[in-house]
Amino acid sequence: MNRISSQTALKFTNEPLYCEIAARQWIEAQLNKSRSMLHTSLQSVPSGVVAFSSQGDILCFNQNFVETWQVPEAIVTSRNSQQLLEFCSNQLKEPKILTGYVQELPNQPDVEIYEILKLQDGRIFEQHSQPLRQGQQIIGRVWSFLDITERKHTQEQLLGSLAAQLKKHDALQQGYAPEFQQVLEQPSTNMPVFGANSTLIFPQIPQLRKVFDFIEANYHQPITLSSVAQAVGYSPAYLTDLVRRHTGQTVNRWIVERRMTAACSLLLETNRSVEQIATALGYQNTNYFFRQFRKYHGTTPCAWRKMHQAQCNTQQSLNNH
Repeated sequence: MNRISSQTALKFTNEPLYCEIAARQWIEAQLNKSRSMLHTSLQSVPSGVVAFSSQGDILCFNQNFVETWQVPEAIVTSRNSQQLLEFCSNQLKEPKILTGYVQELPNQPDVEIYEILKLQDGRIFEQHSQPLRQGQQIIGRVWSFLDITERKHTQEQLLGSLAAQLKKHDALQQGYAPEFQQVLEQPSTNMPVFGANSTLIFPQIPQLRKVFDFIEANYHQPITLSSVAQAVGYSPAYLTDLVRRHTGQTVNRWIVERRMTAACSLLLETNRSVEQIATALGYQNTNYFFRQFRKYHGTTPCAWRKMHQAQCNTQQSLNNH
């Protein structure tokens, strides 16, 4: 009887322990499920992504990051963050850009970074970096890199085409009537045609054709993610995920890209003011257009116009001689 009582007492004593073990096993199973979902999501994005802890240790990275930067197997295996930083920096035309950001981050851990990186082999990367948070606490930083070499080359081709159109306009102005200039400067009340071929701006992805067609037809209006989603029959969340999975960019990013291309065309082809161009592109706030243009092109609209018109004039002088 005493033995049975002892076993019962032992079972009663150990019951909280059994419950704790079961709870821990459930939590571990949920963590493993979350890790698996995170790993799958990380591998599916087109950008190369790497995450660091606040102490500078590598938390994780995806295969696209390894392939984008062509990281050696030795560094992949060792996960040595210092070796990784040196290896990536040495591929840049200006290595101090990346190392400089890393050195400054302890002083401003909550800053978000956007930069265009040019590599020695001719490739061009779009770099984004933002804090990694757990609730309100910053526990590290995430860096993403997208190879935009082809997109940048397409933009250069567009600018070359725009410069050629500007030369034609100059020839018409010099050889025909002064009324041509007046017509050119008259603001249009209809949808403006800015001379850029949308097929060179938007990727040819069948699943997104309606999305890009709507942006192309309405980018000069104050459209948003919600209006694009409503037009194509998707929820904003689903559309955001769909566009990001196929292009690595957001819907708003594509709207901005189309507007910035049109802005370049108007700056080169017309004498419209920055305020008039902002209005023609659907911006209700000129300062916001100014900030977006500067962020996208690295300079102000007026400075961009002067620089490219000077290049066109120089090229025209060389052709005339």
